[in-house]
Amino acid sequence: MKNELYIWFTDSYVETISIKCLFMMRLLNYCKVDYSPRWILLPEEMKHLEVELKQLPILKYEDKALTAPSIISLCKDSALKNDISLIPEDNSLATRILFEWATTNLVGLYTGLLCNEPKIKERVFKDYLSIYDQISEPHLEKVSSTMLRLNSQTDDISVLSNLKVELALELLAGFDQHMNSNKFWLGDKVSICDFALFSFCYQLYNPQLVFFRDVIKKSENLYQWMKRIDQLSRSDFSKMKV
Repeated sequence: MKNELYIWFTDSYVETISIKCLFMMRLLNYCKVDYSPRWILLPEEMKHLEVELKQLPILKYEDKALTAPSIISLCKDSALKNDISLIPEDNSLATRILFEWATTNLVGLYTGLLCNEPKIKERVFKDYLSIYDQISEPHLEKVSSTMLRLNSQTDDISVLSNLKVELALELLAGFDQHMNSNKFWLGDKVSICDFALFSFCYQLYNPQLVFFRDVIKKSENLYQWMKRIDQLSRSDFSKMKV
């Protein structure tokens, strides 16, 4: 039976616009859960957009519709069944807190950069419009405004909106320093946190996000960690190699 993962639409460089969707794709790949991606462009009625943004990704698995918590649970079971090394996100309180931060605040930070930073937004819009005949600029504006509205629930309240680029650069520097003594985020074994954090860094590695790609390539520890995670979780439909 063919399993299908419904995910948010892509650009020409990375698998998906959504960190959450990318995280699930890479975790499924690593844990050897077979699936094929189904890209969702825009709902037929724009009023359904907020529903899609909240629900995706959804995995149609053996005739069941699985959302994020069930997909993660499926990956844990598959890793155990296939003897794949994986530290779960609830292995300790500290790990759990890190995982929650990576899947909330970092998602909010990325969304703010993508939809609210003029230079990035202009380049990303241009890219989408060049590859999708079905999408117009008003559609993208609707997507951006909706994402930002939903993003208000996860945004980092400790930083001003005009300092998001500086915050992201500070985080990348911190990640690079942390990986100086670790092969993976928690030591010698891959964790679910690795894939959550990788998804944030991988999206910033997109050439369209002009402030970050060169910084990442020059951050040797971070860059080598990203390459390790990328190699472990790539698939035939992965578009951009680290």
